[in-house]
Amino acid sequence: MMYAMAALAGVAYASSGIDLIPNRTPWIGHLDECTVFAVAFSLAFVRSGHWPLRATMPDWARFRLRVLRADLGNFFFIQHRHVDGFLVSGKNSGSHWLKYMLSAGLAAQHGLEPPAHSTGQGAEDIIGHPARPRRYADVPRIGTTHTIPSALVRYVPRLLARRPPIVLLLRAIDAAMLSNYTKWQAQYETSLADFARGDPSGRRFVADIWWYVHFFNRWGEWAEADPARILVVRYEDLVAAPAVWVPRIAGHLKLEFSDVALQQALRFTSKQAIRERQDPNAGEVIVPDDAGAPRAAFDGRDMQAMSAILARYLRHDFGYRTLAAREGAIGTPAGRSAQQPHEPRS
Repeated sequence: MMYAMAALAGVAYASSGIDLIPNRTPWIGHLDECTVFAVAFSLAFVRSGHWPLRATMPDWARFRLRVLRADLGNFFFIQHRHVDGFLVSGKNSGSHWLKYMLSAGLAAQHGLEPPAHSTGQGAEDIIGHPARPRRYADVPRIGTTHTIPSALVRYVPRLLARRPPIVLLLRAIDAAMLSNYTKWQAQYETSLADFARGDPSGRRFVADIWWYVHFFNRWGEWAEADPARILVVRYEDLVAAPAVWVPRIAGHLKLEFSDVALQQALRFTSKQAIRERQDPNAGEVIVPDDAGAPRAAFDGRDMQAMSAILARYLRHDFGYRTLAAREGAIGTPAGRSAQQPHEPRS
């Protein structure tokens, strides 16, 4: 299938009338068509996993190839430009919690019942993935995603694509990774030490350290280039002061919460309240902060390996200067003490 699509891409270019190098040019007249075919088939070959050199490629090369695939194929924000705002979050960074609080506020604002569940399809009746049909025409449509968009999307002219506001929800990378490992451990079938070092090609894990590096770097570039549009929210700050951050988030998304709507949203600041509303049939579990059994933890060698990857590849840390310690991390992101609270910022 991939090779057929590659051939189609080459034929489409050859028959499109676009001729970057005129065919009449001696020697190189058909170089552009040949290049399109070659690049398309190379990408299909790599994507299929048949490339024998993949296992011997250095980490930096596999990671760059991963980023290139996203840049060539992820135009999510153009495809779903019809929404009124986006809630973009790192994986395992509190998105179910924030989405449910905002959904409850919107329900109160528009005289609706709040979603019956915090997970599954029922959780997306008011706020959810933008591909889902819009259920309430009079309610602002906020789309949720974990996507890492193509770097090219940022350069699309404003006249060709709407630019709705974005709330970007982040969490300390190692804390998010531990939550992800706990959630997907059965599917990963690997040790925590192996997971800590990750897979630069992006094929083994839902979200490992390389995924978070890619996510932080791409969204760091976007937030830096368009701070008025993108409100950066750190999970630890939201946990420490939901009464400060929820109205700020609602205001940025232009939800116009009344006092009643805001109070309804703040009823669900407890993570336990969200867990109690999980859909038992959704096949999705919100990882608890506290468990009866001892929680998995990265050891010193894991942290050294992760720190080395971050030191080399992470360009935008959003204030997470070091990997956060497990104990006392709530409300105290790495690099900031409890006596220095993080002020809201856009």
